Amino acid sequence: MKSRREFWVTLILASIGLISSLPQTASAFGQAANAAPQPRGAAGPAALRRGALEVWVPKSHVMGIMGDPTARVNHVYPWEILLNEFKSDFPDFDLRWKVLDRDEFVGAFHSSLQNPPDVALVDNYSELGPLENQDAVVRMSGQSRFDYNGSWVIFRRAKNFEAGRAFMLWLARSPQWKPWQVSTAAIGPVDIAAVQAISKKAVQDFANGDTQSLSLIMDPEANHFYLGFGPTKTPESVDPLLTFGNSRLAFVLLSAVGQGEKTFGMDHWAAVLRRAEDRWKVLLFLPGRLPELENWLRSFDRLRLEDGQPETIPKIRLVSPVDHAQIPRWPPGDLEWAALDQLPAAYVIECQFGQTDRELWSPSRIRLVSPAHSGPLVSTKIFFGAGHQPHRWRLWAIGGTGVVSTSDWRTIDFTN
Repeated sequence: MKSRREFWVTLILASIGLISSLPQTASAFGQAANAAPQPRGAAGPAALRRGALEVWVPKSHVMGIMGDPTARVNHVYPWEILLNEFKSDFPDFDLRWKVLDRDEFVGAFHSSLQNPPDVALVDNYSELGPLENQDAVVRMSGQSRFDYNGSWVIFRRAKNFEAGRAFMLWLARSPQWKPWQVSTAAIGPVDIAAVQAISKKAVQDFANGDTQSLSLIMDPEANHFYLGFGPTKTPESVDPLLTFGNSRLAFVLLSAVGQGEKTFGMDHWAAVLRRAEDRWKVLLFLPGRLPELENWLRSFDRLRLEDGQPETIPKIRLVSPVDHAQIPRWPPGDLEWAALDQLPAAYVIECQFGQTDRELWSPSRIRLVSPAHSGPLVSTKIFFGAGHQPHRWRLWAIGGTGVVSTSDWRTIDFTN
């Protein structure tokens, strides 16, 4: 079973870099506009137009195999993906890339603290911890869009510190990024402004750990999760990148740039808002990597929600596993629920992980499931599981006019 310290380390890393929206200044990558007008594509930071940056990375990382606690597999990082994209964005910049074998990686760092590289990827907390304890590095907050396992850091003694900061922002989002042309555009400008303002306020409250303020803008049926140990960064900007939906259900993609004593970076968020009694409230609030948030939001956009007479969506009845079922994580079991007689536009599975002896939950993960079925039950494999600790899940049904029905929560106590 994970210790409480391990739980909070996991939870903090899952939701780190949560920054507020108080100032309205443009971010380091410029402010991208809502998808309805043509976005003002963000220009690359000047620090990466010319100059040099020395970056050290490990050649590979070691991972275990689910179901076999003794197995270890050595994975070689596909660094060419990152390098090719960087060269495409900044062809005239001198990126000095040094790949180190695992055996020399740690020793090279600690023998070079007086003359360190500018930036490095550290993929083991036993290596990152001493560097942070010595106040030798500034860690990237938020999540890189490249799926590499570890923490990016800028060395405080770096010769090219500002270029290192710009590199951190580039890891989160390319300056060439633009939002897609949305299909669900039945939301008016007044509602767009309202949901963007509320979403930015949610980021602010999360950053400040202000549970009371956040609760005022959350939907009564919204998930609840732990807000962390207090502010970690001073905000510089929060930008809504994309907004779509209809008059009942809205979706917002945001980015936020901020820095703290030991962190700097760009975070991305997705918010789902529901309108009830003429007021918008936050139904779901997700931090994550930009590509993952885009995939989730594209799935919602493909529903092509329309305005019209709201349909009635009955409460979904969950079938299995039963509440507080004790089951193994591997091989994954099934989630089952009773199919609705009138098919919704989509089902959404929402899940969180928690701590054994406390009612504190992580931010949610979600997955959309096709409403098509050939019998009285709908079934899908369990896709979540972050350790030997409780998880909980529930189901949404979304109608074609944006009406949402949610089931009760059920808890699973994984046994391995």
